[in-house]
Amino acid sequence: MLPEMTKKKIDEIGGRNIIKILEKKVYQSDLCKTNDRLSISEKMILLKAEDFLKPEELNLLMTKDPKTNKLNGIPVLVLDPNLKEFNLVLKRWQMTTSFTYNLTSRWYDVVKCNNFQVGDVLQLWSFRGLDDQLGFALVRV
Repeated sequence: MLPEMTKKKIDEIGGRNIIKILEKKVYQSDLCKTNDRLSISEKMILLKAEDFLKPEELNLLMTKDPKTNKLNGIPVLVLDPNLKEFNLVLKRWQMTTSFTYNLTSRWYDVVKCNNFQVGDVLQLWSFRGLDDQLGFALVRV
């Protein structure tokens, strides 16, 4: 269940459509400064991507920037367990037989601020903020 303080914070920033995406154990790869990303395997997601991503966002995540040949990402607001706001980027990486979503670009700042450790359990909740921007709230279980 989403903590009341987190619900209140999402409401304060104009958030709506709160959906639980997953619950995951933190691995060493999620804490690595050089990786700088939280990995979200498609197998961990509790629902279909279409339930929290708009079609145009999903399409964007499946393409590369023609100038840089790097995967496109979606800017997202992330609330950490202490309700501090971070601006990160959601990307989708194609693997051999599946794919993974990743919260990137300053993820390690979230790790440092929260002293996440291997074995911690996190819930990830999505919401829509002002201007329909995709946001996520992290809850430590």
